Amino acid sequence: MSMRPIIYPTFLINSNASYYADIDSTGAIKVTGSITATASNRSSFNSGKIVVTTAGTAVQGPNVSVASGFPIKLIVHSKLNNGSDFSSYNSVMYLKNTSTGANDCPIMPEQSPILLYVNNLNVIYVDADENNMVMKWIVET
Repeated sequence: MSMRPIIYPTFLINSNASYYADIDSTGAIKVTGSITATASNRSSFNSGKIVVTTAGTAVQGPNVSVASGFPIKLIVHSKLNNGSDFSSYNSVMYLKNTSTGANDCPIMPEQSPILLYVNNLNVIYVDADENNMVMKWIVET
């Protein structure tokens, strides 16, 4: 019986190169090539916040362009916009692609940042379980 090589997806080793791996006929993992990243460091960045004043009413992100090949970093702030604590430890924010979209992408406070590769923040809508929840963002410009 002949075994076909299994091709694994690209995995990132560091910020400068990605490598492809496969398994050869003996079962050994073999690196088959590399690609140098084409994006370079940026000289500036922009940051801000999106505040959901009324829970259940999604808020569109601001009109901020994002450099090609760079992500928007999104973080749910650990306090409400007025500086007070959440009323519940279960309070969640949601990312949507439309103002009326389903709450199918929940993000918890203090969760690891979410990275989105989009060309503008205004394609993102944010909703929340609680009034005055804050989604912080940072982008390279």
